[in-house]
Amino acid sequence: MYFIIETSEQLSKLSPSESCFIQVVSSSDRYHPRLSRCSLVYYNDGAKGYIFPVNHSEGFSLEIAQIQSFINSHKKVYLLDRKFHSYFLQIDNAVDLNFTRMDQGVDESKFECDTLVHRDFYMRMGLMPNLNEIIPITKHYERASFALFGIKDEFNDLSVPDIIAQKWIDLLVVFFFTILCIAGNYYMVYRKDTLSKGE
Repeated sequence: MYFIIETSEQLSKLSPSESCFIQVVSSSDRYHPRLSRCSLVYYNDGAKGYIFPVNHSEGFSLEIAQIQSFINSHKKVYLLDRKFHSYFLQIDNAVDLNFTRMDQGVDESKFECDTLVHRDFYMRMGLMPNLNEIIPITKHYERASFALFGIKDEFNDLSVPDIIAQKWIDLLVVFFFTILCIAGNYYMVYRKDTLSKGE
């Protein structure tokens, strides 16, 4: 099963776990939740993350009542900002992780989860009331995963050379595929020119 759950049939194949993490994505991060609507719900059962589309241009819509029923079948539901989520879902057994992080003295200014795509869209069209409904679902999935796992915290205080030292294999793979694509593109253009000259 892919990570986007768009139909009741797909949702019925998911089994509730003991606990889960959810993150509602509203139509816009710049509008109060009361003036917005639910666009997506990120769900992670501890083993894998999923996205439930509700109002998004890239996916079929699930009913919010179906999602709420599924989420309430878990014994514990972890989330960030219970008050925000209460505008969209009525969750009986929610645990607000913001309070846990505050108790641990986590510096919220370093907790940045937005992707470059989110920043670009909000810089260009930030006042659109439904902006999150056109940002790709995969980017919302990525942002919610960052929020859950704190992946970006690992790199926030590192210098560029330190990040490169940790990620040199990934960079090498990207560089290799870039060269391969350029060579393939050149070959296709050169071959096309050769074929057209031969006619």
